[in-house]
Amino acid sequence: MRAQSSKNITINRMSAFNKRKITDLLVTFNKQEIRDFTAYVRERGKKSNIVLWKTVRTFHPKYEVKDEFVFKKIRPGQTYKDKNYRVWVSELTQLAKEFVAIEAFRQNEFLFNNTLSMALLKRRLKEMALKVLNKNDKALDECERHSSLYYDYAYQHEDIVYQGVLFLENRAFTDSLQKAIDLLDISYFIHKLKLLVTMRNRLYIKKETYDFHMEDELLAYLKAHPRTDVPLVHLYYLLLLMMRNLEAHTAFQEFLPYFKAHRSRIALEENRQLLIGGINFCLWNIQEGRMQYLAHRFELAKMIVEEKLMMVEGLISKLSFHLMVKIGIEVKAFDWTADFILSYLPKTSKLDRSLIEIYTWASLYGAKGDFTKQQEWLRQYIAPHKEFELTDEDEILFRILELKAGYEQWTPKGSDFFLARVEAFRPYISRKEAQISDNFRLSALNFAKALKQLTQKRLGKASRVGDLRTYILGLRPMRELPWLLEKIATKNIRRLRH
Repeated sequence: MRAQSSKNITINRMSAFNKRKITDLLVTFNKQEIRDFTAYVRERGKKSNIVLWKTVRTFHPKYEVKDEFVFKKIRPGQTYKDKNYRVWVSELTQLAKEFVAIEAFRQNEFLFNNTLSMALLKRRLKEMALKVLNKNDKALDECERHSSLYYDYAYQHEDIVYQGVLFLENRAFTDSLQKAIDLLDISYFIHKLKLLVTMRNRLYIKKETYDFHMEDELLAYLKAHPRTDVPLVHLYYLLLLMMRNLEAHTAFQEFLPYFKAHRSRIALEENRQLLIGGINFCLWNIQEGRMQYLAHRFELAKMIVEEKLMMVEGLISKLSFHLMVKIGIEVKAFDWTADFILSYLPKTSKLDRSLIEIYTWASLYGAKGDFTKQQEWLRQYIAPHKEFELTDEDEILFRILELKAGYEQWTPKGSDFFLARVEAFRPYISRKEAQISDNFRLSALNFAKALKQLTQKRLGKASRVGDLRTYILGLRPMRELPWLLEKIATKNIRRLRH
């Protein structure tokens, strides 16, 4: 017998709606967007699309509903057919994508006006086009915070105006060609500098290889013709100089006050990128042992907090929260750090909040030397009935806190026990089953190595690594570097006397 043709076989793969790719998009809809999308589906969709969306939207945001249940709502009394169902889901997915694109377009005033004015000019609708152009011109003038996209839209606006000059017969627009050229230059400078900064930044993180097209020529031009009149150009120019050379201290000394003077004129997303770039420059200098950059990094971090730039959709991630606390602690800004924890802990995810609270307060009290209160917090993370689950990385972070506290509090009688704890930490980190990133594992291992050498020096044992500070700075990446460098300072090491 001949095998049955695959074209005649129907395979019904029933699953759940939340397993479909469309839910990745739908879960991002807020309440207003759900209402607007409902209206959009009613206007643009087929009956099957309307019933499908009406059925699944009641299960927002998880969309945990069986495909068969949804199918029967669309085709009551019929047997589930996967082929038909997949078509309906595909159609709804397309409607959702269109809706997101249209909403983004409507919310972008400059892009909307530029597109509309060009369309009206092509239809030779003089009065309507002129009205939109004037509206856009006013909106651009009144925009207080500028971004790279602002200059893109401003250039496009002037270019559209120029193209319509003869048709509109409005002499007020005769300088639009020159404006378009000037704005195009600014737009190019910003985008080129931003991309070069990103490439330089990734060199430190990923060690990737890039071809830095025209970088030297661009920097030479801007050095000869500085654009201090356009804050974004000048700030990204200075940031690129910093990224090219960690010893570009003069560029940083100009960057910091210039940014502070002009940040109110810069869009928040641009401020975020500039501040993160500045913080990374400080971090890499700290890794080189230049501890004066701790204060500079703290100043930049405070501006991130002031502008609420560490928040995404109203929440602060565990990683960002830990980083801000760490930055405050490392400059001994204990009051600021305590205020930050109290003010922003409610802005963290409820799933992470208890763990963040315990870790950050324990970190702060340990840095202040109040080990009694630190221990009170640490007891909560080992409590048998705790209301959170610890990841392997969380466990390691808490163990590092405990080791630091042990180093600060040790006595001659407990020195052997403490050294044994340090020795046991390395195999604990190296466990194959530990689910941690390679970078995190290496930084924790390097901390363990450094702490072992620091402990041995404190015990008066001969060092096999030479100069301890040089040895520690050579270990990359490294956790708790400022703390380690503080402890190896001769005046801070008190050898134990038995």
